[in-house]
Amino acid sequence: ELPDEIDLLVSETLSSVIFGFASWDALPDLVARVPKGGRVVPARGKLNAALVSKDVSRRGPSRGGLKLLGDMGLKLDLFDVTFRSGGNCWDKLGLLWEHLQGNLVTSEIASFDFARQPVITLEGGTLAAPHDDVFVGAVLYWAVDMIEGGDCTLSSIDPDLTSWSPLFVRFAAPVRLSRGETLPCAIGLEAVDHPYKYAIRLLSGEIPLTERLYW
Repeated sequence: ELPDEIDLLVSETLSSVIFGFASWDALPDLVARVPKGGRVVPARGKLNAALVSKDVSRRGPSRGGLKLLGDMGLKLDLFDVTFRSGGNCWDKLGLLWEHLQGNLVTSEIASFDFARQPVITLEGGTLAAPHDDVFVGAVLYWAVDMIEGGDCTLSSIDPDLTSWSPLFVRFAAPVRLSRGETLPCAIGLEAVDHPYKYAIRLLSGEIPLTERLYW
């Protein structure tokens, strides 16, 4: 239980899709208790997405920490439950270069701003195809302003700004698009009991683009 007025609110709620760990509906309520003149860090942010024609992640139970746990004899379903449709993009320099060259065409699909109401916006956007291709998924990355009226911005696509990696999310079925053609894309929240309060999907209108993601 927290008091009605909060002097300092510190949270580790940023995730690869901006908000994670069941904080989608908790943060606006908590921030409403910050006294007038108080600050919230980060102050605002947006989630961007871009179509990709290949899996740009490095993922799987045979790599990294999941492999280590397996080698220790600890058999977990973490990969199947959490990472089956996505993974971190480790080649951030490559992605940043593609972004700067216009080969990774990004669009805002969600945002938050603690100085406005509603705090969180999930209206979505349209993802444009940079060339004729079959697109197997999307890269998600965020950019946040740490303080109101300040000059401190972090972005998960730029390795000079943060060590956080963008997220590759695989589509349930590949999408064929011509150059300049667009695909509507938005985040849909689904109430679940485990492992977090919400799961997410990328949606194109009412049509799911991805499997359920627990992030």
